[in-house]
Amino acid sequence: MNEFISKASTVEDAIDRGLHVMNISQKDVNIEVLQVNTKGFIGIGKKQAIVKLKRIKNTQQNIEKTTNSVPNLEKFVQEALNEYKETEELVKKPPMNTTVEEEKEGVAWIQNNELFVNSSHDKYATASIKEGITLYKNEEKITKQTILLSKDDEYRVEYEEFYEKPMSWKISIIKNEIEAILDVYPGEKISRNLKDVAPSEHITIELQSQKEPVNTLSKADILAELDNKNIIFGLNHTAIENALETKEQVDLS
Repeated sequence: MNEFISKASTVEDAIDRGLHVMNISQKDVNIEVLQVNTKGFIGIGKKQAIVKLKRIKNTQQNIEKTTNSVPNLEKFVQEALNEYKETEELVKKPPMNTTVEEEKEGVAWIQNNELFVNSSHDKYATASIKEGITLYKNEEKITKQTILLSKDDEYRVEYEEFYEKPMSWKISIIKNEIEAILDVYPGEKISRNLKDVAPSEHITIELQSQKEPVNTLSKADILAELDNKNIIFGLNHTAIENALETKEQVDLS
């Protein structure tokens, strides 16, 4: 075996374990520390030490002889090789379907109406919560406007997805009660969703809206109201038709 990646609770233990598996002394290998062990915070974010041992070319070892002299070494080496493959995949291969920004620690982002968080034991993202949004952390309602985000917590975002603003209209009499003005205020059907946010150390959780105007006014409604106000002659039917089709607030006299 010319190369081996070893894991243990400390760098020193990882080196000793690798030397034992390779049956070689420390002076005959080059050692590269791939990951330093961390204790984490109350157990969260704890990491093992990972080292890579590579045999110096000038050193030759009789692996077969050593295997015969050490009980169960073949089984131990096979287990270590399996662990090496798993560790190598962990160290070298990035997660699938992620961007470089999403792989960073201490970031959060919003995509397709979902909140994502990637944090570590010492790197956290923060978020500001805008009006109309209620955020729950582990099913507990958040009352602060700015919070710390951790991937170890579960978040749920609530908001009113759809609502309708009713339309209104009125007829005002002016000029000695011989002229009428029709004011139309169309309603709106509003649908909302979370605004996408790129991965960042601080994000804003806010809504974006799509609005559809609503005009339920009918010609019969207008004529009936004009009749109630004793306005029967000299009606501007073109203005009335425009009022029925308008999608914006208008003043039709």
